[in-house]
Amino acid sequence: MRFNFTQLALTLGRRPNRSSTRVDESHRGPLLGTSDEGEPVRWPTPTLDRAGNVVCFGASGTGKSALIANALAQELAQGQTELPEDQQPAAFVVVPKSDFRQILEQAMAAMVPDRLSHLVCLNPFSATGFPFNLNRLDWGDTPVEIRAWQLSTLVADVSTSTGLLRSGSANAGARQIDVLNNLLLAALTVSDPRANVLLAYDALVTPHGLQRLATLTSSPRARGFLETTKLGDELSASCAARLRMAFAATSSLERMIGCDSCIRLADLTAAGQVCLLDLGRPFGGMPGLQTFWASLLAALAIDHALARPSPFVGGHHLRIVIDEMQIVAPVLAPRAESLLTTGRSRAVSSVYISQGTALIQRASDALIPTLLTNCPTKLVGRLAAADAELLASDQTPRPGNTERPKLLRERFAAAVCNLPDRRFFLLEPGRRRRFTSEPIDIRNFEAAAEREAALITAAETRFALPASSPPRTTLAELAPAPSLSRPRRQTASGDLGQSSIQGAVPHGDQRSVDPRSRWG
Repeated sequence: MRFNFTQLALTLGRRPNRSSTRVDESHRGPLLGTSDEGEPVRWPTPTLDRAGNVVCFGASGTGKSALIANALAQELAQGQTELPEDQQPAAFVVVPKSDFRQILEQAMAAMVPDRLSHLVCLNPFSATGFPFNLNRLDWGDTPVEIRAWQLSTLVADVSTSTGLLRSGSANAGARQIDVLNNLLLAALTVSDPRANVLLAYDALVTPHGLQRLATLTSSPRARGFLETTKLGDELSASCAARLRMAFAATSSLERMIGCDSCIRLADLTAAGQVCLLDLGRPFGGMPGLQTFWASLLAALAIDHALARPSPFVGGHHLRIVIDEMQIVAPVLAPRAESLLTTGRSRAVSSVYISQGTALIQRASDALIPTLLTNCPTKLVGRLAAADAELLASDQTPRPGNTERPKLLRERFAAAVCNLPDRRFFLLEPGRRRRFTSEPIDIRNFEAAAEREAALITAAETRFALPASSPPRTTLAELAPAPSLSRPRRQTASGDLGQSSIQGAVPHGDQRSVDPRSRWG
């Protein structure tokens, strides 16, 4: 009887390599939970030879916010004990939902209270806001022309009537985008220290506003546009409404844009800093405002991180965390691949969180394939059928598994759709495990937050604008009305005054006056 070596190899291939698993776990970070086999499941803390990029999908109520916030707090605590002060990890967290911010603040108060003095909470929708004069912002190596174009497309996403449009640039039209682009470019290139981006709005609502702004800008392209362009009333009103809604929908937003200073991204992402950008309560619940400010600040933070030198030696690691990433999908899509592929050499890792894949696909067709291809660690909680099937299509049989791919994917999709709360799949290259998230002592977290309430309040008001801050400087204050008086016209009889239709000629014209018609 011949021995079947092929069947033996297949059987051995299906057995998990538990010894290599234990070695791998010893070099990884904070505890996420316990697998069905009783093994610890750990958070992928970045090291010098690999990044720690994570994408997390889960429907509302599955516990993904607690899972990620708890892991981030553990990572900060681990860095505090293992690294010197100038190499403490930093985090920039975009939080469109306030519950994630609350859990992270409580977890930091319980695990790493010393870091609360380095915590900064920014909320453009608060009564005070924070200094954000774009004319004072450090643009880095990006030309101001590119920033003006990015701002114009974001402004086009804001509508005064319907909130967020499906495609702002397409809805606005090429002519409107061109007007917004040149107006914003002109406003951003005004050298006066009192200048602000709302000079672009003033140019549309102030008498002779285009000519006034043309005298202030240092951009030849913007000046040429302003001096030669004639705008109709409808186009001017539409562009002005979009600029006002984006930058000055309320007095607090106008004070933010028009103040005499701006936050520095280098300070917000310095060693040991944790910046929480809270966008959970937009004015009137308007999604357009939430999308505009989330997209603008997320794009600036990502571009700042990618501007780090490569390789980034001797510095600190930076985490960029984006909750509800479908909100910023249009600006995230062209940047995600760079973050996931070259971020390691710049000591940057990213975490993406969303309630499902279909929401992201509606916002950007390119983002989901980028994440599934380049993000090695995926955390998957309970999802709707359509979302689960999309993730299942990315699953393939492991080596030695002879199961048909179709059956494997159907079984995985069914398992994802029926996961209870706090149950997740960890998907890694060549490996799939189901685990239960680590229980959180909520009472301990809440008690710690109460003890550190003063530090948490200080974090929320550290960059708050004073209520007595002066109003912004307007275009009328920076540029006087231009002299637009025209030469007076002379009638046929030589009297000075308004020209009549009866043969009037311009003053100084030596041509003969046209005779009247025979009907007078």
